[in-house]
Amino acid sequence: MKQFELFGKIREKSTKGALNALKNQGFVPGVIYGGEENINVYFFINDLKRLLYTDDIYLVNCNIEGKNIQAIVKDVQYHPLNDDPAHIDLMEVDGEKVVKMNYPLHFIGTPEGTKQGGKLIKKKRKIHIKGKISKLPDILEVNISQLNVGQTLKIKDLSYPDIEILEKPETPLASVTRTRATVEKTS
Repeated sequence: MKQFELFGKIREKSTKGALNALKNQGFVPGVIYGGEENINVYFFINDLKRLLYTDDIYLVNCNIEGKNIQAIVKDVQYHPLNDDPAHIDLMEVDGEKVVKMNYPLHFIGTPEGTKQGGKLIKKKRKIHIKGKISKLPDILEVNISQLNVGQTLKIKDLSYPDIEILEKPETPLASVTRTRATVEKTS
């Protein structure tokens, strides 16, 4: 799993006015939980944007006033108008901790069916998985090069070592459908 360095500071449990003042100064409040106690923190907004506005999943190395904490992003609340992060929840983890999380899928290859005039439809871009932090890969690759027109790739077709997929086996991930042009050619 890729790692991301994030620097933050401890904040006192504060009022709505104090939190708004932090946000106006370019910081985002958050909480780190799952350890001995919850830690109220704040981070610089640009650092969080580099972490959040990507398809990659990171193990976050939080440096909170000199104390290093490994965590994963569990929840982010966004501002309704400008889509900036407004609050972040991080869960403290170690390498042997088993976690459940949504993981992005990276589709690789060009389906055979698209070469025959079909259209690729990606029905799911993330899946819910369970596994040890130390065993989670950087990305979950899904090879779609064997899909022909009319075929669907499902969850049951995936297999990853040391990872349990927490989705229904019949859930479709991607399919190649006929386009109007291919239907007219075959008629």
